[in-house]
Amino acid sequence: MAELEDLDDDETAWDAEDASQLAELRAASLASCHGGSGGGIRGSYVGSVLLVLLSADSAALGLWRGGELLRHKVLTGYTVRRSQGGAQAAFEARGGRGRTAGSALRRSETRRLWQRTAARLDAWRDDIKECHTLFQSGAVRNWGLLYSAT
Repeated sequence: MAELEDLDDDETAWDAEDASQLAELRAASLASCHGGSGGGIRGSYVGSVLLVLLSADSAALGLWRGGELLRHKVLTGYTVRRSQGGAQAAFEARGGRGRTAGSALRRSETRRLWQRTAARLDAWRDDIKECHTLFQSGAVRNWGLLYSAT
């Protein structure tokens, strides 16, 4: 983890090429995974598989090759308004005005979470290039925050 904290912003930034490669991987995996009327996953996954699960306060990443887990990481941050039960970013997007020290901390933690997630994916770049399948889950807002993390 120390090596991720030492990375410069230039090393953690995702550019348009990275986003397009991830989009191509997503499209290819969806095309190969959805079958027939059931829409379920079919076949076995012998190649490399990337799993990316995003929520308002955490990201879970996993990378498999030939059915064997190569890498995994769960990243968390204090980004959720505990007593109100929603993410600080979502609250502010709805017109809320976060002026407290807690809201500033949650904004900072949100940036830090997505920067750390982007840095981890960037550190796995060579293995991700070999992936045949991407499984992803998360709100569109979270994917936007991940792509814009710098």
